[in-house]
Amino acid sequence: MNVYSFYEPLDEFSKIHQDQKTLIEIWKKSWRYYGWNPIIYGINECKLSEDYQSVYDACKKLPTVNIKKYELYCFLRWLYMGEVGGWYADTDMINYGFTPMECREKTATTSVALHCASIHCSKNGYKKIINEFKKLNENDPRHAMAKNKKHFSDMLILESIRDIDIKLDIQKEYVNKICRYAKVVHYPLGVLSNGKTRTETVLEDERTKIFI
Repeated sequence: MNVYSFYEPLDEFSKIHQDQKTLIEIWKKSWRYYGWNPIIYGINECKLSEDYQSVYDACKKLPTVNIKKYELYCFLRWLYMGEVGGWYADTDMINYGFTPMECREKTATTSVALHCASIHCSKNGYKKIINEFKKLNENDPRHAMAKNKKHFSDMLILESIRDIDIKLDIQKEYVNKICRYAKVVHYPLGVLSNGKTRTETVLEDERTKIFI
């Protein structure tokens, strides 16, 4: 069974590009070890969608506190999932025991929501998310306030979607080694304040040695 993830290098993140490349290889190995077929795609695949231009036009106007291109790519990444359907897991979500699960037309999450989780949607399920993106404008209430300005992200839109059929709750956010019992561990860049790279932190988990 396929599991997909998006990656497109940005010049603004060149300092962590090599670490990200290494992390992607670890991500592939972790998912492959537990029976999945991991696939990385980029912005060129997203451009195959007939909705590309409409999502691009809507989302490029939205205010953000992050690098504009980064946030735009976060919205656009879902376009390819609307073409293929199935499981999606960011490259900072390492698999420690989650085996392939057939969900067909159901919407599923390894957490309790669709944001910051490995998720499953049918093509139509992803299309519904994409349609929400197409309707966005800066007056949409699904935003956060940061640095005294509005901030929009795809995560905030995914958080607002409550129509979820299966909540597995097998995933934990990385905080420290207490996460070692979770079947999926999320290693977001923002939580790593220990001076180590994400790759170094992932390698600290003894379970990583099983598939490296």
